[in-house]
Amino acid sequence: MKGTSLTEALLIILVIALSILFLIEIGKFFNDFFSLLVLYSPEIMVRDIASLVTASASFDGSANFEYKPPIKLTYNLVVKDRVYEAELVKGGSAIRPTVRFGGSKAGVDGVEVELKNVPGFSILKKEGEVKYEIKSSG
Repeated sequence: MKGTSLTEALLIILVIALSILFLIEIGKFFNDFFSLLVLYSPEIMVRDIASLVTASASFDGSANFEYKPPIKLTYNLVVKDRVYEAELVKGGSAIRPTVRFGGSKAGVDGVEVELKNVPGFSILKKEGEVKYEIKSSG
């Protein structure tokens, strides 16, 4: 009798410990999964690019920002009249719809670019100039 109750108690403790470990691991899985969704999001990328261009405008001298998402996909980016458009591309064709962001409060004047199939971006502001450049960094 004493042996069976000890065995049952150890079995219950083992099941509880395994359940806790499972819940911890499933939480990590969902955290990684949702992080990947954000990394693949052109909505996030286009807002980040506009924010980096705006941040570079606050520097008196020159500025250089690199934006390289840690994924193996590429983007199409069009910037004109403070409107930023981005597409997530794989194999030369868009795998997500085009995202538009911008208007009078997005970025700065003087930025116009059209880039195709680039894995990352470099935002440059040259010292003493009010010209900004976005180019492929990959």
